[in-house]
Amino acid sequence: MVVKPLLPVLGLAAFAHATYDVVEEISGYKFYHSGPTNAATKSSYETKFCHTALQKFSADTNVSDAACLSTLRALKASKTPEELLSHFDADIREADATWHAVVHDSTGAAHVAATADVVVVVPGITSLSFAAYYLSAYAQESYQKINAEHYINRDDSAPGTQEILEGWGGVTTHFSLATTDRGQFSYLPALPEFAIKVASDKILRDGTGTKFGVVDIALQDVVGPQAGLEEGEQGVHILSSVWYGDGAPRGFVEVEAEHVVVKIVNHALNAKAGYDNGAIVLRELLAGLCALFPTMGGVCGLNSWRMYFRPVCVVDTLGNHGRGYWFPARYFRSFGSKVPGGWLCKLKRNSSPSVAPVDISRYVGASRMRRSGRRGR
Repeated sequence: MVVKPLLPVLGLAAFAHATYDVVEEISGYKFYHSGPTNAATKSSYETKFCHTALQKFSADTNVSDAACLSTLRALKASKTPEELLSHFDADIREADATWHAVVHDSTGAAHVAATADVVVVVPGITSLSFAAYYLSAYAQESYQKINAEHYINRDDSAPGTQEILEGWGGVTTHFSLATTDRGQFSYLPALPEFAIKVASDKILRDGTGTKFGVVDIALQDVVGPQAGLEEGEQGVHILSSVWYGDGAPRGFVEVEAEHVVVKIVNHALNAKAGYDNGAIVLRELLAGLCALFPTMGGVCGLNSWRMYFRPVCVVDTLGNHGRGYWFPARYFRSFGSKVPGGWLCKLKRNSSPSVAPVDISRYVGASRMRRSGRRGR
């Protein structure tokens, strides 16, 4: 592991450079990362968060660093989501009060970001395969092991929304994560070089509907020294920021930046394992991915029509040339109306869809695109 000199500032300008604070090898793969003021290895952050989480369970605080994660995972797995919500009830109410104070104390004129800037050098993991992994049931089922303070991640009844219970340095928050229009946030950087970008609102689940933050994730494939890598290295540049109003304490921002570094590295390792063992099949997730990111060149068969219709039929340009796959209509909630769908469609290039176009962005987000893995016959 190499720790390079710290960047002088944590602002966006810091991420235009091609050097990283930490370069480390994990499970035989290389990771470059910057963002937290306290530059350290992924395991350093993770071990700290693990002991914080164990304290929340009133567990044995004398557990060794080596045994911490396995002990914690067993504890979390032993409880149902409802039991976890009950266990953390007091923490959740305290976090609600904290975030309401942050919103109240913020001017609205400025924002601060907890940013993790990571390059993942893992064979088989590209911006496309990493984004598709996020849509898989495998990713959701792995949620608790991705970060020590991850407790609940399940689809909500609201379209395009997930119910989340997780903590950052002990601030255990119960919130909804709702995919939204990235363009509405003028303070988010444009990042034109990133082909894949998605933003989600963080909304308290205390009944107030308070939006207290925005998660912004951008992905691009990178190669070589210009990207801060060694000659010939290929990787995925993942820039993940959680934006809050300027009333957020800097200590919160720092801890969450560390949390996000751990999350990205562990997601990359988990994605690699999922593809290698066959639990994730990229081709089976393409329809959902293209519905979210229809402008991805060379991947989505847009031809002369737009992807925004129900049910979604995607032309597979990665080898099947002209064969399309229905994306199951049940993943597109039309506020009570049922949309017929199928598993297979056949389209000729430059043909028009057989169903009327409709913008799906209000109906569906990443959480609704999971479990799309049945193939048409």
